[in-house]
Amino acid sequence: MSADARSTDIETLDVPDTFQTTSGRGWFVDLSDISPGAAIGAIVPGFFLTVLFFFDHNVSSLLCQSADMRLKKGSAYHWDFFVVGVIVLITGLLGIPPTNGLIPQAPLHTKSLTQTAKYCVNGQWRERVLHVHEQRASNFFQALIIGIMLSAPFLIVLGLIPRSTLDGLFLYMGVASFPGNQFAERLALLATEPDLRKSEHSFLDKIAWPRLRNFTLFQALCCGIIYAVTFTQGAMIFPLLIASLVILRKTIFPRFLSDEELGSVDTSLHQCAMSHAHEKEEE
Repeated sequence: MSADARSTDIETLDVPDTFQTTSGRGWFVDLSDISPGAAIGAIVPGFFLTVLFFFDHNVSSLLCQSADMRLKKGSAYHWDFFVVGVIVLITGLLGIPPTNGLIPQAPLHTKSLTQTAKYCVNGQWRERVLHVHEQRASNFFQALIIGIMLSAPFLIVLGLIPRSTLDGLFLYMGVASFPGNQFAERLALLATEPDLRKSEHSFLDKIAWPRLRNFTLFQALCCGIIYAVTFTQGAMIFPLLIASLVILRKTIFPRFLSDEELGSVDTSLHQCAMSHAHEKEEE
């Protein structure tokens, strides 16, 4: 390594040397250290964060347990919400960030446990899930390792990791979530020659290209607006903008697209249809 490389100042993660609160306060938040008016005023931003928090958890849970994953064990969405609620209560009393299911980490974890196979339909190769290794060991050891890393020796090691490495990790997770993502695939099709437009999904067969193109462009516009809002002083309302997309899907889109057309671009409905088709093939 050259002398110039050694002298380069690389920003690393800012972590404490010991496992303690950042400001040196007690572990439990002093609930009396805030006026009643401030507590009532905090309901507004708290509501926005709650919408984002539970929406994010629910979406990640749905993606992990989608129909094409062919899971054997049943879902437990209500139990998940109960556990998340208890965690939010405990972390709130401790004054630390709560935890929940995340995108794309949670779906990528499920995909890493799958066994897949390829099959040919109309000259196109498609991939489907044969089996998911449903267990709790990987989740448990992941949480255990995080807990171990909070001890003093490992905190020092974490402090040596460059921030650019962490940025690269997040970029990788984002790119790794593109395969199989309908929206990302349709965006790519916008720049694809008409004769080369192919997809393992059914939307190309069920929706005329001009309508599919306009629908995709409108989705991209919504995504761009919500992303732009996060750079403004009104960034706090972006969870409500995400939730408003559900209203668009239920009330506005059906006026322009039929149920069959919407079903082909609706991931959950498409996955259910594919799952039922595969079950009939096996029978």
